[in-house]
Amino acid sequence: MGFDDCLNERQWSDVEMEALTVVASTLSAAISRKHTEARLVQTSERLSVVLESLPIVTFTAKGDEQAEITYITGTVEEITGFRPEVFLKEPGFLMEHIHPDDRAVVRSCHLGIGTKGMCGCEFRFRAANGTYRWFSEFCRLIHGPEDR
Repeated sequence: MGFDDCLNERQWSDVEMEALTVVASTLSAAISRKHTEARLVQTSERLSVVLESLPIVTFTAKGDEQAEITYITGTVEEITGFRPEVFLKEPGFLMEHIHPDDRAVVRSCHLGIGTKGMCGCEFRFRAANGTYRWFSEFCRLIHGPEDR
């Protein structure tokens, strides 16, 4: 296959046409994928800005009894005084800072997610300055790709 003869019209064989069609389709798919990836990054960044601007803490956790936090928004620091990394690195951190009188309610709520699909409860959380703040928690069970 070549493009070296510019004076005479090229007669393309069926095999050459098929090869050019495959190359064109591959390039088209790659360009489309790049545009889709760029839109996904843009959407993710917008969602992050929205979540970080709300006076709420959004988090994800494993669906086990420990409810280990796997993601938490940075707003948790503004509300509790604790950096997000502490919640991620220390699996029991959340439960340890819930008022002892409220822990049973929170555990019961979390354990009920598996059967009910959601739960809600209110509890006191000991902030970094030692004071307790009331939290209203609403949880919903979401199955991620790793659950399939």
